[in-house]
Amino acid sequence: MTQDDVPSRFAVDFAGETLLGFYRVVRKIADGGMGSVWLGEDTNLGRKVVVKVPHFRFLGESGFRARVTREITELVRLEHPNIVRILAQGTHEEIPFFVLQYLGGGSLENQLEATGEGPRGTDTVVQWLRTIAATLDFVHGRGVVHRDVKPENILFDEEGHVFLSDFGVVKALDEDLNVTEAGTGVGSPKYMAPEQGLGRSVEGAADQYGLATAVYEAIAGRLPFEGGSALELLVNKQKERPVHLADLAPDLPTACADAVMRALAADP
Repeated sequence: MTQDDVPSRFAVDFAGETLLGFYRVVRKIADGGMGSVWLGEDTNLGRKVVVKVPHFRFLGESGFRARVTREITELVRLEHPNIVRILAQGTHEEIPFFVLQYLGGGSLENQLEATGEGPRGTDTVVQWLRTIAATLDFVHGRGVVHRDVKPENILFDEEGHVFLSDFGVVKALDEDLNVTEAGTGVGSPKYMAPEQGLGRSVEGAADQYGLATAVYEAIAGRLPFEGGSALELLVNKQKERPVHLADLAPDLPTACADAVMRALAADP
């Protein structure tokens, strides 16, 4: 399905709409492969919020709405100080949406874009790595796998506190839709573990792989693997060995570099 094929009933502009009585949508702030992101305002409490809407290409799939609703309902109970809070969920003109806590400090992706390519120091990574790793340990201990750990989903508030975002929706898509053929698994190919790219079942090791890739990129200023397409990238992840992080960041303790490289192994 292309943008031209989207049913007219799904071509809804959320800007200016008021959802659930007091979430006023201000404007769209991002578009991605999985959906759109909108800036909103909680008119009841006078604070900013984020509204996320799944991509139109998923909306016509049988069972999708029920799956998203079930996953979000479960994840509301997964409370942790470093997980972006889900505030509400609902449906607007047949389109499901969910409302999230707003964080004004941007994402790790924004930080990496600002610093550009090339080796970087490790100080800034230390500021968020322990917290994100511990947060993943928490969710894995409760039987949840994030499935899309990447710089875009590592967020900061205005004080620099770090959070993980976008739980649940990837799982809803991955398990409910037949979109996990080799090289096309739901998620981000650059950060995706090989087993996820092959459409296999994933466990916490897949999240560790995504986190290790983000750490590698944040320190080395480059990704551990490259490829001209998602499929080529997947093949390279299985057959190649990336340059050891210690060779790119001599100031990084060897034990830390070894841990990152182990997490990047093709075998989960």
